[in-house]
Amino acid sequence: MSSGRHDVLVLVLIFERMETIILICLLVVGLYLAAGLVFSVYLFNRRIHQLDEGTKGSPLSFYLLIFPGTVLFWPVLFRKWMIYLSRRS
Repeated sequence: MSSGRHDVLVLVLIFERMETIILICLLVVGLYLAAGLVFSVYLFNRRIHQLDEGTKGSPLSFYLLIFPGTVLFWPVLFRKWMIYLSRRS
């Protein structure tokens, strides 16, 4: 009988740890997307024209189309922005 209780206790501890790991993963993903959102807003605030001259005069639909990719791939665009700033100096 006590072995059954022990097994249940072990399972409860494993599930509690899994829940913690899942919450940490969700927090990391949330922070990543929040950083991407902040960077996208910054980039769309007339900074994107400096990185790519072809975006001048683009309609709102263009920005809505590239917004999700900008949020997801913000580290790539951030690196491109840093390279642009270093060359400009």
